[in-house]
Parts: sequence; structure tokens; C-alpha cells
Amino acid sequence: MMDTHCIKRIELLAVEFANLAGAEIKSSLGTMHAVRYKSGKPELHQWGDPVSEVDENIESLIRLRLAQQFPEHDIIGEEIDVPTGKRHDFSTRSFVPSP
Repeated sequence: MMDTHCIKRIELLAVEFANLAGAEIKSSLGTMHAVRYKSGKPELHQWGDPVSEVDENIESLIRLRLAQQFPEHDIIGEEIDVPTGKRHDFSTRSFVPSP
């Protein structure tokens, strides 16, 4: 079980992430963005499951801050599939950011 101090740190980071994401989204409004689709196969895209460079930028920011603040925790990203060197089996505490 997590102690109260750890939970408070996570809550404060969540607020920070919301502010970072909001600033990133706001700064990108009105500009063109690269978009890819998660399926990996063009014939399966059907305009579903898009991921923009804004999504990836936000997740990168979140992953960086999580790694700095909680280096012992795993990070399993939704938009960026980059292993952290952890086990990815949820035997350790894990963060799963979804921008």
C-alpha cells in the first residue's frame, strides 16, 4: 500500500501534467500536425485510433517527469511504446499515461 506522502506526490504531478498537457494543446491550436494510426496497417486505419504529434509530445513530457520523480516505477505508454527496462508485468508499481 502507498503511503500518504507518495499519494500526495502523485496527485501534485497529476495537476502538473494536466497543466502541461493543456499548455501543449493550446500552443498547437491552428497548426498542422502529423498523424499516424495505431493499427500499423494502412488498410486497417479507417480513420480510427489516430495519434497526433501533440499526443506524443504530451506523453513524452509526462514520461520524462514520471521517470524523474518515480524512477523505481514502470511506465507503460499508450501512444509511445518505448520500454523503460522494467518488467511490464505489473509486479512493480506502474504508470500508464494516456494523453
